[in-house]
Amino acid sequence: MMEKISKEEYETLYFIYRGRTNFQRLDKIFDKASLKKKVTKLEKLGLIKISYREEEIYGFMESDKGKELIESEVYKNWYRELGD
Repeated sequence: MMEKISKEEYETLYFIYRGRTNFQRLDKIFDKASLKKKVTKLEKLGLIKISYREEEIYGFMESDKGKELIESEVYKNWYRELGD
């Protein structure tokens, strides 16, 4: 079953999918506090994998499930809005 996520969560997942794989690469798009919450939720849903260094989030990448959601027909309009 496909997870339901908000447009903001989808945008976060999309930018991770496009190679913005740490906070520094996303800080001009999202504020860090809300980004940390979204990243944590996406991990709980199994859509991304987070790597940690010294108990802090170091980076993240989409999981197979996340890639499948990004490319799904359900979210096709959002995918196109973001540039593809």
